[in-house]
Amino acid sequence: MASGNVNRSSDRRTKSTLTRPLDADALRDLALSYVGRFSTTGAKLEAYLARKIRERGVASGPDGRDVTLDVQGLVEHFVDRGYVDDEAYARAKARDLGARGYGARRVDQTLWAAGVSDAIRDDSAPSMAERRLAAIEQGQIRRYQGE
Repeated sequence: MASGNVNRSSDRRTKSTLTRPLDADALRDLALSYVGRFSTTGAKLEAYLARKIRERGVASGPDGRDVTLDVQGLVEHFVDRGYVDDEAYARAKARDLGARGYGARRVDQTLWAAGVSDAIRDDSAPSMAERRLAAIEQGQIRRYQGE
């Protein structure tokens, strides 16, 4: 039987860190961490930061009022610096989905859901040859699996 003397200091630290309201520096740090881990679009980064603000709230300034957080400005700053590149994301995602046998419609839907603009989605759309190759590969997979 367990003695119950479990060290929970790391749990408390993590919980207090997660619930601490966000200020501009904390929001920037979250954004940097996110773009460092994931290839993303401006829209996905903006949605992530908005969700974090909803979850953790906004810190109060020295005067007791909530700090104003400029999420859109932060996302634009990351785009200007090249940390977020919708075109590179669209090319990579279209290539990866095509290699797994997904068709043009599915690629377009995925890019739309990620917030990629129409022009970039059109440029990243698989060519007719890539579509045919994906259909052939998908047919071979289904035949191999016995479907």
